[in-house]
Amino acid sequence: MMISAPREARAMRKMVLLVDDEAAILEGLTLALRREPYNIICARSGQEALPLLATEPIAVIVADEKMPGMSGSALLKHVKEKHPHIIRIMLTGHADVESAMSAIHEGWVYQYLHKPIKAADLASTIYNGLLLQSFMLGDEGPHLVMTPEEQSKLLETVGQGPV
Repeated sequence: MMISAPREARAMRKMVLLVDDEAAILEGLTLALRREPYNIICARSGQEALPLLATEPIAVIVADEKMPGMSGSALLKHVKEKHPHIIRIMLTGHADVESAMSAIHEGWVYQYLHKPIKAADLASTIYNGLLLQSFMLGDEGPHLVMTPEEQSKLLETVGQGPV
């Protein structure tokens, strides 16, 4: 599923892959993030995400932990090995401090987030991941593809407290 934006803008924007086995979660996140300065694509499983990782220029992946077949942990470990430049974010409804600490310390997860999550918090985490990636890769960063209106919207969103 691709969010529609002008073709020129889509070509310049970074791409974020959301992976969750619950269609309602993907639809809600996609809707909540539709105005953010990156393109969003979705997969309903780790197996569905693998070919996208091989063919699309993914910058950030956000994966649910509990999915049938391939867990989010297994998927993100694969991403670290095969696509180390992709920023990896775990999103889970099952808080497990030990696995979170392990994931972060082993370096296969940039952030470990808990459901439910506010759209502004997820948007901020993704944007910070894009900035980190830009720093690591030495490119100009996602700020160059944002219009002034998008920059203002992001600053407003990030500056808001709990909704």
